[in-house]
Amino acid sequence: MRTLPLLAPVLAACAPESRWAQTQAICGFEASALDVAAFASPPRYPSRACVDAVLDDFGLDRGLLLDADGLTDPYTLVEGSSDGQGLIDGLLWSAHALIASDLGTLDAATGIWLTDAFRTTLDDIHRTTGQDALGPLLYDYVTGRIHHTTVEPLDAAAGMRGRTLVLVDLPVGIAGSAVLVHEARHSEGLQHVACGGRMICDPDATGALGFELAVHELARDAADDRVIAEIAETWLETLEVRVLSPPVGAVRRRSR
Repeated sequence: MRTLPLLAPVLAACAPESRWAQTQAICGFEASALDVAAFASPPRYPSRACVDAVLDDFGLDRGLLLDADGLTDPYTLVEGSSDGQGLIDGLLWSAHALIASDLGTLDAATGIWLTDAFRTTLDDIHRTTGQDALGPLLYDYVTGRIHHTTVEPLDAAAGMRGRTLVLVDLPVGIAGSAVLVHEARHSEGLQHVACGGRMICDPDATGALGFELAVHELARDAADDRVIAEIAETWLETLEVRVLSPPVGAVRRRSR
């Protein structure tokens, strides 16, 4: 029978392409080093089509650009006139850090916060897309779980309601990317638990904080200069105390 061989090219054609690959084909970003420049000023987007592709990946309602306070024209990142302070600029800056930053590969990555849960999640994406670079894998992870983006008042940098990202005020660059990964993890049903009278902690490293910490750890290890490594280390020290049962290495770090 010739049926099975004929199915092979059909199945190959049906294999899902990563959103990172589709968006990068439009944007053509050059690989970016994690250095001071990556935090000091927002990236330059090459075209309006590139901006639209990223905003579509996050399901941003274009009506928000007209109706919500605090939103700036996203195309200023194309014109090079953005100061990176607007909410949408912050989202585009954080997205760019995942699309273009060299964080290494999944196989080669090591770290306290790169738990089995984190690796398995990205490995599932790797087996679907064939991608091994961590930035693209994380971009596909985030955009695969965030279906819509809106703006509402919140006492946080961002929030998640089902598969809807509630955008508030992301930190710049790869730090904002880490928040996006954090919120994407919430979409899988892992929520915070109480500590110190507030719902801001996680029981262990498999939750949203653990995934966010993994990104900061990757950024520290991939940093192109000492300043950026120290910024990432500060995030690690600040956030890891909110994981009630952290990995053993994190406990040792705290006791130093």
